[in-house]
Amino acid sequence: MSLKFASARLPYEILLSILWTLTLKEAARTSLLSKRWKHLWRYYPVLKFKDSAAMKRMSDFTGPIVEGKSKFVAHVNHALKQHIGLAIDEFSVVFDLDNSNKSHIDKWVLFAFEKHVKRIKLNLEPPWVPAKLLEWYNHLKMRFSERVHYTLPCMKSSHNLASLRSLCLRNVNISSDEVQLFLQSCRLLKFLCVAS
Repeated sequence: MSLKFASARLPYEILLSILWTLTLKEAARTSLLSKRWKHLWRYYPVLKFKDSAAMKRMSDFTGPIVEGKSKFVAHVNHALKQHIGLAIDEFSVVFDLDNSNKSHIDKWVLFAFEKHVKRIKLNLEPPWVPAKLLEWYNHLKMRFSERVHYTLPCMKSSHNLASLRSLCLRNVNISSDEVQLFLQSCRLLKFLCVAS
């Protein structure tokens, strides 16, 4: 029995449970299977964005840094534009971004809260730099010292935070008042990590 024929008989709930076992990239590829699968990936509840290959090229200085960041931002924007689910379980961004990307990251964070996200991870640390390039990298950082950690947007409504269970922020500016807001508003919060 072919997969196409078998999936024609399965309820959407079962198809979605199959989809949830895949990565976002694999889930998007299922859209080629049949008409029933075409848009299912757009309900995917786990949105993880990480490009280790681009980070490696940036840390080895073998790839253009600005172009690498622009491609990553465009990829995340495109994926979020395609998403049509009502809720997401997890939203994660692991990439070298800073306050110069604030308008995009703000939209991503607000998108996640509007979808009643349960777990958020923002790791915006720069790539690991090999020891032989560290001196050169430090010189580069001094020349471009305007790099500023991304600042989390002010949450206007605490009801969007109600579903949050885990919050992990690295290289993200957050005030003690905002941390207090999360602790007061997120009654289900079990894990909080803030590191610079």
